[in-house]
Amino acid sequence: MKNLPLLFCAFLLFVSCSQENETENPVVNLQIDAREFETLSGIWNLEKVETLNSGDTSTPPSSVTIDFSLEDDSEISYVLNGNSTCNQYGGQLLSLKENSISFEQLYSTDMSCSDELNAFEGEYFSALFDTEEYKIEEGRLRLYSENKVLTFFR
Repeated sequence: MKNLPLLFCAFLLFVSCSQENETENPVVNLQIDAREFETLSGIWNLEKVETLNSGDTSTPPSSVTIDFSLEDDSEISYVLNGNSTCNQYGGQLLSLKENSISFEQLYSTDMSCSDELNAFEGEYFSALFDTEEYKIEEGRLRLYSENKVLTFFR
C-alpha cells in the first residue's frame, strides 16, 4: 500500500511522456488529387494581388514565383517553392481536392530588402499562408484567402 503513490506517479510520468512523443511525430494524412496536381504543377509568375473588400490591386515590384512539384525522396512529398521579391520560400502541399488547397511547414529566408519589397512580401505571404481555395481558368492560377486573391500566369 505504501508503494501505491509511487506507482501512480510512475504511471503519470509514463503517460505524459508517451503523449508528448505522439504530438512530436503526427501522422499526416495527405489529400492530394493527382489529376488536379498535374494541372497545378510547374512554375507560375505572380501577376497581381487583389484585396476583395476594397477592390485594390497591387503588382509585384519584382519577380514573384511559385513552383509546385513532386519530390520522391524516401516518401512522396508535394512541395511548393518560389521567389518572393528578394527572399526564397517553400513548404508542403497538405491538401488539393475539388478547388480546395492548403499548405504546411511554410518557411522563408530572411534577406535584408528595401521597405517597398518588404511591404509587398508581407502582403504576399499573408495571402499565401491563408490560402484555402484555388482556381485555374484562362491560363491563370488564382489562390483565394479570406480577403485576397493572388493571380499567377505561366
